[in-house]
Amino acid sequence: MAYVQLEPDAVVDEEELMTFAREHIGERAAVPKAIRIVEAMPLTGVGKIFKPELKRRETEDALCEALRSANVAFSSVAGNSDSTHGTVVDVVLAGGEEPQRAQQVLGQFPYRYRLATSHD
Repeated sequence: MAYVQLEPDAVVDEEELMTFAREHIGERAAVPKAIRIVEAMPLTGVGKIFKPELKRRETEDALCEALRSANVAFSSVAGNSDSTHGTVVDVVLAGGEEPQRAQQVLGQFPYRYRLATSHD
C-alpha cells in the first residue's frame, strides 16, 4: 500500500497513480498493490510520517468493507491502540442488528474487537 498526499490543486485519482507507478517503477516487486490518496499525512512531533495511524485507518477500512460485504449494518468502526492487547476495534452495530453475523466477520481478522449496539 502506498499513501499519497497531493500537492494543492493537484487533480489525479488512484488509478492514474497506479498506472504511473507501473510504467515508471522498474522493479515489479516495488510497485504498490494499491494506492490511497490521503488529505494529509499523519505526522509525528518531529515531522516523520506516523505509520501506526495509517495502519489504524487501513484496519478500519478493511473491517468496514468486510462488514458491508456481509450485509452487517453498523454505525461505526474505530480502531484503538491498547498497551496490553495491541489493536482493539470497537464496532457499533446498527439498532436491531444481530451480533452473531458481525462476530463471524470480525473473527476472521487478527484483532480483538468489542461490539456494542446503537440505540437510535
